[in-house]
Amino acid sequence: MKETITISETFQSPILTPACRVEVTITITGTVRILTFPNRPVGPQDLTIANFKWVATAGDNQVRFRNVSLDLVRIEPDGTVIESIAGHQPVEFTGVMKINLDTGEVIHEPQHFADIPRLCEQLTA
Repeated sequence: MKETITISETFQSPILTPACRVEVTITITGTVRILTFPNRPVGPQDLTIANFKWVATAGDNQVRFRNVSLDLVRIEPDGTVIESIAGHQPVEFTGVMKINLDTGEVIHEPQHFADIPRLCEQLTA
């Protein structure tokens, strides 16, 4: 099954507002594509592909970024359910993170994390 959802949202950032100590508003526009693979006992179950434009605004300052990522949930042959998140998550990380959904354990950490202090400098300059 395949579904495409168009997103257009504006909200206060729960990450940047407290970090920057000013109100930071995020506007997101783009699409999410969701593919599901029902009736598969092993292998890919859900694939979500995100392609967003983000604009973070604090007062008259703006920072723009892209979120291009995929989220794959798969069942391993031993029955373990693994979520792999790959791509650019603007205020979180760039790279790949894998989580064992049965235990909540992060089994692979991304190599690059967002530089929140730098984003705050740009938003409060």
